[in-house]
Amino acid sequence: MYGKNNIHTLRFSYDDFYTILHWIVDIYGVLRLAQVLFTLNYIEDIVTELGGTDNINIRFESSLLSIIQNMQIVGFQYISCEEADDTFGLNVKGKYNSDVESSLAHASQCLDKLSCALYDDDYVRDKFNKVKVCIVDDNHNVLASATIPISIALKKVYDKITLDEYINKMEFYIKKDV
Repeated sequence: MYGKNNIHTLRFSYDDFYTILHWIVDIYGVLRLAQVLFTLNYIEDIVTELGGTDNINIRFESSLLSIIQNMQIVGFQYISCEEADDTFGLNVKGKYNSDVESSLAHASQCLDKLSCALYDDDYVRDKFNKVKVCIVDDNHNVLASATIPISIALKKVYDKITLDEYINKMEFYIKKDV
């Protein structure tokens, strides 16, 4: 039912509902991709318009949402976030038609962005020392994970260490018999 003064009723099947839902998800994906491409092309102009990097305060939650959306665009399914001791973790299901190792290698590429997002928010900066991404199964059991200290990830971001040094400092776990 919809309408304020002139109420109408529209009925459609579950199949029609899911067709509409999938269409909306596809449109959203296209819009999100356009936003990413636009931002990449005009990031310097956007930062200048906002007054420079020193005047931009982005909350961790906003950055996290962007990271999750980017991971979903490339085929991961977001499951949950986890805070354990001094580690912030992101749990995702592996990419469709991809083995656990390949999914982990791809997912671990978000750890530097996740580290920056935590470090850039004054409210959570001192709460965590490490970031972690986990590939989980349908029952949320961890199949594989990659963990890095935030301080090391920031060194990679600022080109103070090489990619090889960064990867060598990363802790990987892959469950046997996966």
